[in-house]
Amino acid sequence: MHLWCSYLLILLLLVFVCVQGQNPSSNGFINIDCGITSNTSYVDSFTGLTYVSDDQYIDTGLNDNIPSQYTVKKEYRDLETLRRFPNGTKNCYTLTPVTKGSKYLVRATFYYGNYDGLEKSPSFDLYFGVNFWFTVSLPRSDYFYAPEIIAIAPANYIQVCLVNTGLGTPFISALELRPLNSTLYKLANATQSLNIFERSDLGSNNSLVLRYPYDEHDRLWYSYTESSWNAISTGFSIEGFTFEVPSLVLQTAVVPSTANSSIDITWSTSNKSTMFFVVLHFAEIQIVQNTSLREFYVYANGEQPLKDPVPLKYLTPGYVSYTIRGQKNHNVSLKNSASATLPPILNAYELYTILPVTMLPTDATDVSAIESIKTKYSIRKYWNGDPCLPTNNSWTGVICTINSSRIPRITVLNLSSSGLTGAMVSAFGYLTELEKLYLSTCSLNGATEIISQKNKKEQTSSMYTHNLTKVLNFSFNSPDGGSGHKKSSKAVIFIIVAVVIVLLIVGAVGLFFLCLKMKKKDPTTFGTGNSSDVVDDQNSTSESGAGGKALNFDKKQFSFSELKLITNDFREKIGIGGFGEVFKGRLGEGNEVAVKVRSDSSSQGTQQFLNEVEMLSRVHHKNLVSLVGYCNDGNYIALIYEYMQEGNLQDRLKGISASNAQPLSWKQRLRIAYESAQGTPVFTNVVGTLGYLDPQYVLPASPVCSF
Repeated sequence: MHLWCSYLLILLLLVFVCVQGQNPSSNGFINIDCGITSNTSYVDSFTGLTYVSDDQYIDTGLNDNIPSQYTVKKEYRDLETLRRFPNGTKNCYTLTPVTKGSKYLVRATFYYGNYDGLEKSPSFDLYFGVNFWFTVSLPRSDYFYAPEIIAIAPANYIQVCLVNTGLGTPFISALELRPLNSTLYKLANATQSLNIFERSDLGSNNSLVLRYPYDEHDRLWYSYTESSWNAISTGFSIEGFTFEVPSLVLQTAVVPSTANSSIDITWSTSNKSTMFFVVLHFAEIQIVQNTSLREFYVYANGEQPLKDPVPLKYLTPGYVSYTIRGQKNHNVSLKNSASATLPPILNAYELYTILPVTMLPTDATDVSAIESIKTKYSIRKYWNGDPCLPTNNSWTGVICTINSSRIPRITVLNLSSSGLTGAMVSAFGYLTELEKLYLSTCSLNGATEIISQKNKKEQTSSMYTHNLTKVLNFSFNSPDGGSGHKKSSKAVIFIIVAVVIVLLIVGAVGLFFLCLKMKKKDPTTFGTGNSSDVVDDQNSTSESGAGGKALNFDKKQFSFSELKLITNDFREKIGIGGFGEVFKGRLGEGNEVAVKVRSDSSSQGTQQFLNEVEMLSRVHHKNLVSLVGYCNDGNYIALIYEYMQEGNLQDRLKGISASNAQPLSWKQRLRIAYESAQGTPVFTNVVGTLGYLDPQYVLPASPVCSF
């Protein structure tokens, strides 16, 4: 027994050592010291973090050093160098890897240090992706500024851009990224970000900024106090929940010098419409006797965001948070209640400005295509950051249009006088909204053979080429727009149509014999082992259906009242089929779903419904829409699927998708027909509710479903 205990203790110790010894970079930290020698790195003595050069994150700019008379403390090694950007209006760092939709804290540090000898700090704008972050403007040469933004990654990378506004050369000293849990700072979401205004550790006598490793998220906590406050502290650890405030921050606090005084915090802004997010952190760190009472209220610009007194418990963290705007001058006041005998207490606070996400990045396919073109031809036009945004800083030669979904698309690309040579890469064809392409003085092989994939209703698109002076109208999937090739183009289309028809016939014959073969076997049902258990009466009610009991399936069961909430009382109908109507809905976490509700006229009985749920809970395929859950609530039966925002196959074939998705190309149609004939896993629907799998046409273990 003692031996086993020893083994267990050793194992736990090893786990502890491994966890404590993890390099933060393995947890998603990105630490960039801008301006140090390329391909170098060092371990910061204060944080233990490894900082690297910035050449792997940006390919523009020049390195520079801070003169010795402006050198700062050794704890701030990342302020000894900088990268400046004398050329180009917009220069962007691309931080990767990150996870699209995840939450991050990004910090950019700026220390001018009179590196250029001008004794005049420049002013320039900083962008988080395509949205304005703030204006950098340091009041003195020996000041440094380290703003943070808490935001959602709009893609699988994050771009931080310095934009020259004509008031000096932009520069940057350091750039850092820290992943955050989704539960932290919930006001930071897809529609808005949080920009740090102030973060203070009250009552601390620490002359340095408190950060990692004391704060696992590497937030910067600055020590702050006032002459009218008394500092208090405790040696006991306090673990912060909700905002995960470091124990060292909560272990110190301030109280007014006199019991009847209040704690007042003030700040101001030049724009009264600026929205602030305020977080006050509390923890009782003194033992309060039964004869004493610490009880106080929070006042924000004279109003009470919290009507009750601040709840306090010994060595237990708490907080009060609220948003406020409408004034240029703001204040927070902590005032005692009438019965209080002890003064109010405050351990720390955070102030953020709320930045709306007003713009969305350029279409990902367009970005990938234009980046490929840039790389292939080594285009040096200071093409970095988003190709389309900010609008007045789009890439040279690129013109974009913002579509109805607020997503910029590249519509004009002017590469004239770029001297491009060689083969014309297929990436041009992925600019599906491209209307005009200028290639004068370029010598690209196959320029007239690249077809824009933009699919207008007339199925034509326009492109300028290097060897023609007029706009060429390319027929859909026609390799040439010249009149001399019309016959060959028609011949190609005729052959494709003939091949598709033959393959469809072969596929249909194959399916017929497959179904015939399966029909000869004993009928089976999903979830039962006896074919006599099958009930095919739409008016029949099983025990599960009548009683609303949960089925033995690995899918979530919803009540009918939940369905009404999800679908906003079945407001948006998106389809109808043999089973019933389909409604668009949204789950609590924001995921869109399609809710398929059985109608009274449906030919499908309860047992068929159970079969469908059972079958869908087992089938998983990249081309098959997934089942999210089901409703079996009394007389109400429904299936909840993932929502297919691109519409169904029939609409895609006709080009009438409500989501404005493009019609399927001949190549795509040919692939669908070919894979169906082969019996490979192509999942589409023509029978039942369009776009969603109907179990009447699915054979067990069959790779081809309802085609």
